[in-house]
Amino acid sequence: MSEIKQEEEGIFDGCFYVWVDVTKKYMSDKGKTFNDYKKLEKV
Repeated sequence: MSEIKQEEEGIFDGCFYVWVDVTKKYMSDKGKTFNDYKKLEKV
């Protein structure tokens, strides 16, 4: 997670975001980047 940088419109503005659908688990487990998905959800 720490390697993810602000890539689009301040999506990663220091808060923790997760991907909206089943990719949530991949985000936390695999550390996917913004380019891997489109829809995000702030938590």
